Amino acid sequence: MLPGCKTEHDRRLTVILAAKEVRSAEKKNRRKRSESESSQSQASEIEEEPPKFSSYYGAVHLLRMMARFMDYIPQLSASPNSLELGLATAQDFMVFLSKNMEDFVNLETDYVEMVTK
Repeated sequence: MLPGCKTEHDRRLTVILAAKEVRSAEKKNRRKRSESESSQSQASEIEEEPPKFSSYYGAVHLLRMMARFMDYIPQLSASPNSLELGLATAQDFMVFLSKNMEDFVNLETDYVEMVTK
């Protein structure tokens, strides 16, 4: 159980609220990044910075990693309680993502068909 959570319902609510906070923070960061990009484009000298990994790797890649999560469990050196908590949290996170998939994944824009010459 998560610290301070007495019931399974409390634990699930905690995970859902944390995910909503992350989503809200991501929206704020995107807004700030777009404002920053527009102000940089107006400047006479633009310094090219490499894009952040978060602009390439998003929810789709996270879902791929979560699908392989069970393969990595035997390689972790953690206490059984930690592993149990990690598994429960991962399962709750997957349930949350499955219910809110449209907020994180857009199959039309996240996957681009490769064009070959």
